[in-house]
Amino acid sequence: DAPTSSSSSSSSSPPHRPPFPPPLQSHDYEPDESEIWRAHQSMLHLRHRGAWWTPSKLRNAKQWALTFAIGAVQAVIASRCNAWSRRLSGWKFERVGALLEERRRERSLHGADAAGVPGEDEGYFDFYGGTDDVATASLHSNSALASDSQFFFRFLFRSPFLAYLFCQTLFALLAAAFSYLEPLSAGSGIPEIKVYLNGVAVPRIMRAKTLLCRTLGCVFAVASGFPVGMEGPMIHSGAGVAALLSQGCGGVRDFRNDKDQRDFVSCGAAAGVASAFASPVGGVLFSLEEGASYWSTRLTWRAFFCAMVALATLYGIRNRESSWGQTDVDNLFSLGEFTAIGEGSSNYNLLRYTSHGNFPIIDTAVSSILYGTTSRSMLCTLLDRRAFCHDKDGYSSDRFLESKRLLPLVQWETIERQYPEYPTIETIELQPGDRQRWIDLRPYANTAPYTINETASIQRTYRLFRTLGLRFLCVTNHHNQLVGIITRKDLLPQSLWETVMRGRNAHLG
Repeated sequence: DAPTSSSSSSSSSPPHRPPFPPPLQSHDYEPDESEIWRAHQSMLHLRHRGAWWTPSKLRNAKQWALTFAIGAVQAVIASRCNAWSRRLSGWKFERVGALLEERRRERSLHGADAAGVPGEDEGYFDFYGGTDDVATASLHSNSALASDSQFFFRFLFRSPFLAYLFCQTLFALLAAAFSYLEPLSAGSGIPEIKVYLNGVAVPRIMRAKTLLCRTLGCVFAVASGFPVGMEGPMIHSGAGVAALLSQGCGGVRDFRNDKDQRDFVSCGAAAGVASAFASPVGGVLFSLEEGASYWSTRLTWRAFFCAMVALATLYGIRNRESSWGQTDVDNLFSLGEFTAIGEGSSNYNLLRYTSHGNFPIIDTAVSSILYGTTSRSMLCTLLDRRAFCHDKDGYSSDRFLESKRLLPLVQWETIERQYPEYPTIETIELQPGDRQRWIDLRPYANTAPYTINETASIQRTYRLFRTLGLRFLCVTNHHNQLVGIITRKDLLPQSLWETVMRGRNAHLG
């Protein structure tokens, strides 16, 4: 049987094992050049042939419009975060300053000077950690808030030190609560953005909940007096805004793929740096040198435009309403274990008991020639949509596969709409008899995967991964037979060192 139609179970059930914990996956920056993808692209080309306003021009216009929106929204978030933190800090010092002023007046009225106790002009405020000028300035900075909570502080605290300690503790606990609500919102966020821009799909890093907790937690952390700033959180904020707007939150759903999302996140990170330091060039250099590993000249202009929009929006906000505040501104590689979809394999068990993100499709009828690849998300979508063909009993796959006509049961538009919330194998419920049915993978297989010969060097393999942003690389021999698969993990220094040492000591085994 050709492997492009794969069965979903074998006669003997595998031993029961708990499912693998979800590992960190990599982004897919290259589209699957399957038959349904080619049909979709051909249909778009024929539909708009000869037209001046083509879908490609419309898509470019949407890209620049989204880039403008990302910079503007990030600037608003940065200005509000700065204003809120300043307002909370002013409220805190206002309360403490009011208590200090009241204590000073009480001591003056009771003849503190006559008793030899330092009065208002002899360093009384030095004992409490302040000066008369600081307290007076703080007293008049937010006078509108004084009457709201003055009675509470007078009733609960008679000591300015206890009032200050209460405010610090309250803000710190609120900041910690947001970090507890979403653990990914703890820290600066810069390492996570670097990891994301280098191709690792960190779960929940670009969710709206993470963005909200990051922003509010940063506000309370700065207001509590922690030795932290808003630079790192603003970079994460810009990246989160870019991911949310580009993936459909703004009504635009043309960029729901990993490659476009990566480019928009790079622009958002540049806007975050520009909103924190008022430096658009610095934002572009951060994304280029410190963040993304995959860059282009076109992306440079988009990132610079996004950073300039963020800076211009900040200046506009400052000039319009100054109370908002101002942002200060043998084979060398160990190919390991791989699983191919072929005759007698079970799609369901393969997905259930392995954690691989992609699978090779081999033709067992022709000496295990590599036919293509397919992703876990594609297989789960097909199982969830029940894209089954004929039953296995009395079904000749050889005769069926001799036909070159492909009949996809799930169209490309349906699969594209699932991104990024693809069904998982844990949520798929198979009906009785489904495991004995077949799936024709030919319309959905990526028949043009990137491959490399088994005799290739480390340098050549590493350049392919870095320049193309690959998630995996199929290794074949001179007969195009699959030998193994190289992933990003195999190119880590520790993995390469272990492979070299294992090759040197092979004769000792």
